[in-house]
Amino acid sequence: LKDFIRLTRILIMDAIDDTAISLPKLFSEGQEVQRKIESSQINSNSNEYMECVVRGVALLEEATRMVNKLSLFSRNEQLEEIATADLKYLLLPALLGDLTLQLLREERIDVLRRARVYLCDYLQRCKDYSITTEEVPSGVTEAAKQNFAQTRQTKIARQRLLKETNEKLKELDMRLSTGMLVDEGTQREQTVLLLQSWVYKCLDQIHVIDQELEILAHMEEMKNKPGQDNPKPAAVRKPPFKPILITREMIQSKVFGPGYPSLPSISLEEFHQQQAAQFQQQQAAAAAVRSGNHHGNSNDNSDDVQHKSSDEDDEEALQRARERDEFKDDHRRGEGNRKNKG
Repeated sequence: LKDFIRLTRILIMDAIDDTAISLPKLFSEGQEVQRKIESSQINSNSNEYMECVVRGVALLEEATRMVNKLSLFSRNEQLEEIATADLKYLLLPALLGDLTLQLLREERIDVLRRARVYLCDYLQRCKDYSITTEEVPSGVTEAAKQNFAQTRQTKIARQRLLKETNEKLKELDMRLSTGMLVDEGTQREQTVLLLQSWVYKCLDQIHVIDQELEILAHMEEMKNKPGQDNPKPAAVRKPPFKPILITREMIQSKVFGPGYPSLPSISLEEFHQQQAAQFQQQQAAAAAVRSGNHHGNSNDNSDDVQHKSSDEDDEEALQRARERDEFKDDHRRGEGNRKNKG
């Protein structure tokens, strides 16, 4: 089954590369596949269903690569600085996370973890752009630590906000579907509402993912518990697919970000000690050079002093200087030029 999914993915990616689809078309087709899967009556175990899901994931992954190549988003910009036509591409991680959850024929733990990465990346991006104030779940077991009443109240509040957002979104969709001329502000408002609605969907999906991961971890623990009869040998797992995320200034993140290339190798105190030791070595070397050249320079300095004193005592030089001064006293500057008119 995994080989079938991989082969289908390769064939779809080759077809995308051959046709050279534009970014808007990649996104629209991927979004259409997600909507079709969400409202589809196709059997989820059929090959047709899996081909549709794999195609949607491949389209959205290629759109994400193209967004990264074009550098559409940056850490230094605000939401107002993003072009209205580019706002919709912020949805890519959310759509990828939703479709990834539908890959039912892959290793379930890998699917859940990959989908969670997509959904958390989307929530963090929305928070960075002030689209939402919701906190991004940090740990897989965070949902399990909440009591039932707290979880229920939180879910009810999110469902109410989701309902209000969807109602506003439907009103704007009706205005846009009439064919009337709509300004850019209305289109932008519609996209922002769509982003906000997906925030609440992603939060609910992450909560479900965390619960399922906890159940799978417990089942794995019980399976490997000592004393069990006929323990099954551990299956050889293939490396899972890595999530393809939207990047913001990849070079800058390597220099300033919290990634591995920028982690310090020594502490601040050790760095100061190294700098102090290097400074002391430089000072000692400079002192040695000065002491070695002191005796060689003393003779040269004495010759220069004697030569300077001989010049000062030169009678001819003094006489010429006096005569020059007397000439300047008796003759004004410019005298004799242009018949005394200068």
